[in-house]
Amino acid sequence: MNPAPIKIVSRCDFEHMNLDGYPFAISIREPGEVEIPRPSYCGERLNLSFYDLTEGPGIATVDDIRAVRRFAEESGWQRCKGVSRKLA
Repeated sequence: MNPAPIKIVSRCDFEHMNLDGYPFAISIREPGEVEIPRPSYCGERLNLSFYDLTEGPGIATVDDIRAVRRFAEESGWQRCKGVSRKLA
């Protein structure tokens, strides 16, 4: 079995892990937060801002999901990481 083409980690892990070898990152923070996690990261990145909820105000919107898709397609993330199917 091949390892997953992406790695999903907690915010704490993201803030402390070695990002060498990770050419792309998507960071998520809650609405109203000003600080972007790991501002010194030099790879391509997408910064999203929404609550980690499934309903109610401040949840991820269709536009947020489209932003992730665009990032994946435009950055080449899918090709570089070996993702074989397109994001829905």
